Amino acid sequence: MQADFDIAALPFVPFEDRRHIPHESAVYFVIDSADEVIYVGKSVDIRVRWKTHHLLPLLAKGAGLRIAWLVPERAGRLEEIESEMIRSIRPTLNVIGKPRENPFTAVVNIPFEPDLLERVDDYRFQYRFKSRQAALRHLLTYAVDNINRSRSRPPTPPAE
Repeated sequence: MQADFDIAALPFVPFEDRRHIPHESAVYFVIDSADEVIYVGKSVDIRVRWKTHHLLPLLAKGAGLRIAWLVPERAGRLEEIESEMIRSIRPTLNVIGKPRENPFTAVVNIPFEPDLLERVDDYRFQYRFKSRQAALRHLLTYAVDNINRSRSRPPTPPAE
């Protein structure tokens, strides 16, 4: 499915007026001041989605952004349309199907003992992290920061 529509002709609102986005099931496009699509997403209610979108902190720093949307004839096609738009447009903020832009970000596979994972999950739910990954990232950052602040050496790892 190639885009058989003109993204520039879609309804849109300036980013700062996103509270005026309608309650619609739609594929949405974040477009920068150079008219480049920098992000594509989908939601069964785009207004609600933009109240807590994970990109809000990053996009709030931009200028001249706008959010456009496409309401498909059938809401069941949202995922299909979003995937095709990401594949064909390759927006810079979508990471599906392309290598990570940040060379300092890596996926690390670490085996954990079940009791440690249970403690991490307890922490996650207590402090309402959205994912185990986010809780682990927070805990690791906190630990490293505390070690650096105390200027002490990290504890000796247990013998294996």
